[in-house]
Amino acid sequence: MEVDMVDFAVIRDARTGRHAKVPKDPKLRAVVALGSQDTLEDKTVTVSSGSDFVNVSFINFCCTRKDIALVSANFIFLGRSRSCWATVHNRPGVQYMTPRVHNKSRRQYMMSPGYCP
Repeated sequence: MEVDMVDFAVIRDARTGRHAKVPKDPKLRAVVALGSQDTLEDKTVTVSSGSDFVNVSFINFCCTRKDIALVSANFIFLGRSRSCWATVHNRPGVQYMTPRVHNKSRRQYMMSPGYCP
């Protein structure tokens, strides 16, 4: 059995609905169209991944119902952002950190052995 793994750090996007890529092969479309009467686009989750913006690959997951696909896409996308990018988004801004860094370096200079006021 062959198993493929995708690291959360290389996932760029998770889509469902009209933005998802559906299988082009008619036989495969007939197989995955089974289930509820939702459209195939609504039941498909497309995950785009890649180490950079040039080498991007797409993986399609077909669900049986529209609500399962929606929950899966939200879980993949939000789970990725919480686990991998949370530290990037929680950093304070430059306007907040510049005076603090300046004051800290000034205190260190004043505490140095050769400083004379």
